[in-house]
Amino acid sequence: RGTRLQLFLQDVIRQVVQCESASGDPSRPSFEAFAAAHVHSAAMPDSRVDSRSLQVVHPDGSDTTPLVASQPEKMEVAGSRFSKLSEARKAITQFSNQHSRFWSRVTMAASIAAYVTLFGMPVYWKASRVVIFGQRDVLVNGVEVDLCGSYDMGWKANIGNESRPVLVDMNATLIRDGVKASIWCGFLPTPYIHMWPRVVQVAMFTLLGSTGSTIKNMWQGIAGTFFAVMNVFLITALYPDGAASENYSPVVGWANLVLVLFLFLACSANMQTKTMGLLWTCCLMLHFLDPHTGPTVGTYRTAIPILCWDGETTMVLITGVMGASIAVFATVFPVPLLNITHVHDDALEVVNGIDTLFCDAIAYYCGKARDPRRHAIFAKMEALSQTVGRVSGNLADSFWETFNLGRFGRVRFLYEGFNKAMKISQDELYIIKAALQQLDFNPKHQHFAEELAQPLEALHANSIACLRLCTAFCKDGTISQGERIEITSFLQSIRENQDELGRRFKAVALAQSGKEAVSQEIAADALFVFSVTQWAKDLEGWATELTGFEQQWGRKDWLDTDSVLGVAVSQAKLMFSPYRMFSADRIRFVLMNGIPIIGGMLISMFSTTSIFIQYSKTMPATLALLTSADCGSTFFRNLQRLMGATFGHTLPIFVMSLVGIFECEGSMRLAVHSTSIFLYYFIFAYMYHASGQWGLIGLLISGFGCKILFSECTSQFNADDHLYAKHYKDIASVIVAIIFKMIVAGILAPKEARDIAIDLIAKLFTEVEAAFTQFAAGNLYGDDGVETRIARAKSLLADCEAQSPKTEPKLQVVPGMRADFKKNLYDVALAQVRLMLSDLDMLMLAQRGRMVQTAVVRDREIVTVTMACEATEETEHHHEKTVHEILTASEEWGTLEQDLKDTLAKVFRVCSIVLQHATEVPMAADDIEALKSTANLHVLDGVREFYAAVNADPVWQDSGAKEAGIRSVPQMRRVRILVSINALVLATQHSAEIAAACFQNMIYF
Repeated sequence: RGTRLQLFLQDVIRQVVQCESASGDPSRPSFEAFAAAHVHSAAMPDSRVDSRSLQVVHPDGSDTTPLVASQPEKMEVAGSRFSKLSEARKAITQFSNQHSRFWSRVTMAASIAAYVTLFGMPVYWKASRVVIFGQRDVLVNGVEVDLCGSYDMGWKANIGNESRPVLVDMNATLIRDGVKASIWCGFLPTPYIHMWPRVVQVAMFTLLGSTGSTIKNMWQGIAGTFFAVMNVFLITALYPDGAASENYSPVVGWANLVLVLFLFLACSANMQTKTMGLLWTCCLMLHFLDPHTGPTVGTYRTAIPILCWDGETTMVLITGVMGASIAVFATVFPVPLLNITHVHDDALEVVNGIDTLFCDAIAYYCGKARDPRRHAIFAKMEALSQTVGRVSGNLADSFWETFNLGRFGRVRFLYEGFNKAMKISQDELYIIKAALQQLDFNPKHQHFAEELAQPLEALHANSIACLRLCTAFCKDGTISQGERIEITSFLQSIRENQDELGRRFKAVALAQSGKEAVSQEIAADALFVFSVTQWAKDLEGWATELTGFEQQWGRKDWLDTDSVLGVAVSQAKLMFSPYRMFSADRIRFVLMNGIPIIGGMLISMFSTTSIFIQYSKTMPATLALLTSADCGSTFFRNLQRLMGATFGHTLPIFVMSLVGIFECEGSMRLAVHSTSIFLYYFIFAYMYHASGQWGLIGLLISGFGCKILFSECTSQFNADDHLYAKHYKDIASVIVAIIFKMIVAGILAPKEARDIAIDLIAKLFTEVEAAFTQFAAGNLYGDDGVETRIARAKSLLADCEAQSPKTEPKLQVVPGMRADFKKNLYDVALAQVRLMLSDLDMLMLAQRGRMVQTAVVRDREIVTVTMACEATEETEHHHEKTVHEILTASEEWGTLEQDLKDTLAKVFRVCSIVLQHATEVPMAADDIEALKSTANLHVLDGVREFYAAVNADPVWQDSGAKEAGIRSVPQMRRVRILVSINALVLATQHSAEIAAACFQNMIYF
């Protein structure tokens, strides 16, 4: 068979080559016919196929059967099937490419649904249950006889008889006596069957959208489970029988419970770690505190002292690992969702996006008139930002797939450099957008476009070619000497393009403005050229870093935060930081989640009436799984939890009532039960991963439904009303638990969602206003400088955007007396503040005059040199102050500064007043009246006067000579002054947009 397969593969390769070399030859047989001939030859022993004539030849050569001539119909059918399969495969591939997001979600949902369906078979299919858990009973003369006990495992010998079996382990004596092992008692003790649904639940709560994120979730969940198990393991060593021990002290038991719950809630661990830790602490401690049972220590000993295979702590840990492993495996097979494999594809997508974006922007810049193309360019900018963010996510999650082992650490290090360079380039994209919005296609601009078109296109072409080359070199994790030389040659071309662009720009600018150093007429052109050349410099800096990658990797600190040891050390430091554990927000979080869990434990232990079942784990386990950082500010989220948990307990009852129509031993029962489970988990797993609004409900339905769906086949499910009563009591307990959590969260919530949002945006306004103030004062760096203020503002902006969905008035189930929150104004203000932060980034970029190191070849050696004038920190500082001093030295600067300060202060105060307004009467405030009477709010006063004052300065009388030694556009002071003033102008316009939105929301009269 191996020889025939080898010959077949050789003929396949030969035929493909022949078809490729002579495609279109009608005399040559088709590949489909060739494959069909081999299919028929396989049924004839010791025969082969002549690849030219497609005849089946016997070994002696005496008899030749012309397959094509004798069996044309069969060959045509086989070829047709082969062609249809090929076409179907192509159609599926095309569909998956056209709908990649939908396809990935469907495949993941189908994968996890198939895995949990197969994994659950030992519970609901008797034949599979016998293989895993052994044969627990047998029918003898119509009477059911017990065989394997709850703690029996492996093969056993029956030394009794069929009606009264006595099972013993095999030993040398039995073997010598000829006794054979005839009873199989499974791989696992019977108590594991009751933990089987928990495996599915852990799998659903662990599964995320990719392999890396799922592995991260897995490790965090296992860590939480391990610490909970270790706590119960240790306290069981102190009290072996739990609350039933003679020397047991209830104070010790409850103190242990409260302390462990506090540590889980107050530590800085991930939410998955907290959830799994709280869940198993509640479940295990509930058994420990039960004086009737105590902890389930087990009887089947392992090699580790006092550790048993059937002990509850052991089963919890093993089944937790099994569930998490199922979730990980679902992201690997059949469709791999590895983050590390997507990093390169996403990087290429970013490169293609940048290529298209800059190509379209240059084409629009060189066009003849303003047209709608600019809107498509702006939309592509937003899409590119999202793609760059996806690269960041894949890079972060890929650590958990690779742990930076082998070449993967090098690959991730290289792509992190790429990602940083692309994030830096976001500043240039915003400047390009600002330039294209301000372009006036007048004769002066046409002159610029005609002169700069060729160098702009050349710079774009070489920069993109270099970017593609560098991205390809990152894939294998090494930068060879030959690759370094290729990168260096491209860098030389990019520098030459920049020099040519700078030379032409200076010539055209001087011709357009004469002796005027700065002019409003050339501001948009200067912005555009500045952004394109600065983008090329950012790329040049990253490419230069690649040429020195091997040296950087050799000096890498293995205790940094990107290594396995570094992650462990940093997490250990943060985990139990007293400053974090006892902060006001963390204490509120502890109380908000801890009080309901403790209350659920008390109800489960001491309540024996109504809907509650004593020592039931339903209430505390539900509250542990629903642990969240939401301070109760949104009622809608709690309703989702209530809906998900309720449907998760009711829908499976309906499903199982339909499944129960079929007999347990019938084949239809297995088919219907497995199909029902697959569809159930496919639908709700897809809902979880596809729906941003309702995904939580899908997760809870799939997670809470496992206990009922994965139950043994028994007629009691449909006939026993007591069983139904128990399920409905569980549902009622879940509802009570969630309502209790909602009440506690509502009491402990510091403010309503709208009030939290108002406080956050007020802090954001303060930081933005302070950033512009610090710039005017010349405090660019330091603890209170502009860069620090920008960083704080961006952090606050992220918090504000996260709070925004919670302020939606439509989510209020029972609105109060206050008027609806003006969420549209809130969102408009956040959008404009984001643009203001981009203005500040532009302002700082213009002051900085960013310098890069670049690689050049000297005497056949690659060396790194610093280009332009900022070779040291001192000269850079001096160069930045030079531009800022030119701005602030002008007499008209005071007008600019004061107008911007007044505008920002008025607009921010009015916006806060309008957002705080909660009654149905007209707003009255001095700031509102002052803003109403402000004319030309969107215009920054003194801009033209400032340009005139700067041009009158003697230092600019011979501007061409002053900048003769500067070849790069981003280093020209005239360009950087234009960029600085333009950033201030744009900030004024963005504040005016906020003011307009404020007046649109003053609807009461």
